[in-house]
Amino acid sequence: MQIYTITQDDIAAANTYVPTAEKMAYIRYVAEKCFDKLDITTNTDPNAETRPLPSRYKLNTDRKARYLMGAFVGMYLQKEFERETEDDEWLMSVGDYDMYAGGHVFDSLNRMKNNAAVRDKLYDLLADYSELKYRLESDIKGLLDAMNDSVSRALAYIELSASPVELEKAMKEMTENKELLDSYLANRDENLKEVMEANDGNEDEEF
Repeated sequence: MQIYTITQDDIAAANTYVPTAEKMAYIRYVAEKCFDKLDITTNTDPNAETRPLPSRYKLNTDRKARYLMGAFVGMYLQKEFERETEDDEWLMSVGDYDMYAGGHVFDSLNRMKNNAAVRDKLYDLLADYSELKYRLESDIKGLLDAMNDSVSRALAYIELSASPVELEKAMKEMTENKELLDSYLANRDENLKEVMEANDGNEDEEF
């Protein structure tokens, strides 16, 4: 397997700050692509009638890692990389991901912190990348929480409920939580700005 060993020259030529608008555009695009949909039914008997329930969603850790590496290599190292598909600017191919991850790129950067020639620039680079990563992870969590909250549970409850009273209760809960989901989506930028402020000073996060 080919590996990439990051060098002092890479750091000297790197970008240390990505403007907020570019970060936000990247996060809005990427966060919604880091989920897998899980289809759920009401029984496990293959001979019984299947009753589908509302889907749940889980984090796709592989896709998230390759999106983050794509951002690091493209935005900060300012290098071209092979993409999974031509129409996705940020999803790095498995082969190129292995090339950078196999070179232990972030461990190498941490070891360079004692190099006086690039130390200041390296700290700036890692701090800005840490902010981008933290914002993305926070938005992914917010979206997952919103999609997997009691809206789904209420819909599942409706599927199984035969009581008009229980049905009315579930519908009320579904409506209230759908409003919360809509509010979260409408205020994603503000939520991410709050995340950025909360993350100030967290430059020592592991990568």
